[in-house]
Amino acid sequence: MEGNRRNYSEEFKKDAVGHSLTSEKTVIEVAQDLGIAHSNLKEMACPIS
Repeated sequence: MEGNRRNYSEEFKKDAVGHSLTSEKTVIEVAQDLGIAHSNLKEMACPIS
């Protein structure tokens, strides 16, 4: 399924992770607010590579 991947800017990633760390919401709720999958938000917080 090529072509479905989104590339997020470093600024977006930092803002998203910062929001999830400072918010009283769950990771799932923050991800829904941002319109991304919660797994993407988790990867932004703790990248594999």
